[in-house]
Amino acid sequence: MIMYATPSRAAIDYQQVEEIIIAAKLSIEEARRVGFEWRDSNSILEYAIVAAESAMSVEDMENALSLAQKALLQGEAAQLQAKIAVDVAPRFGVIIRKIREYDQEIAVAKSARKVADDAGFEWRDTTDLITKADVAARIGRIDEALHLAKRARFQGEAAQAQAIAQANAEPRF
Repeated sequence: MIMYATPSRAAIDYQQVEEIIIAAKLSIEEARRVGFEWRDSNSILEYAIVAAESAMSVEDMENALSLAQKALLQGEAAQLQAKIAVDVAPRFGVIIRKIREYDQEIAVAKSARKVADDAGFEWRDTTDLITKADVAARIGRIDEALHLAKRARFQGEAAQAQAIAQANAEPRF
């Protein structure tokens, strides 16, 4: 990151402002290239160029310098933001995969519970596990929700197996 100290009032000239404007243009262009350009960076840069070109006093040149530095910092911050987003992206992939897995597990668990209930063999805790999984998913606890959904699925499928195994059960004397 390029840091520019604000020069004294007498030392500000068009060449210094122009150098920062060029650096800001490059920085904003790079931010645009990586897809993270800030909304008002170009506008600020345009104001800096106009202010520098029409500067009639030291105050005008200071204003141009300030705007150019702000545009430069926005370009650099946007590039940093892009780098951070790239570093974070793989974690989003894991989270999305877990959410999809949860969606599949809870759908199977609800279906298995329904089939077991229709057969008259729903287990005691299955509905409660499904409810707890839904709550955990809504508050963002995906790992917990996935674990509960898998337990509910197991119970629903085991209840179905129990229903099949005991379909023709008779008392033994």
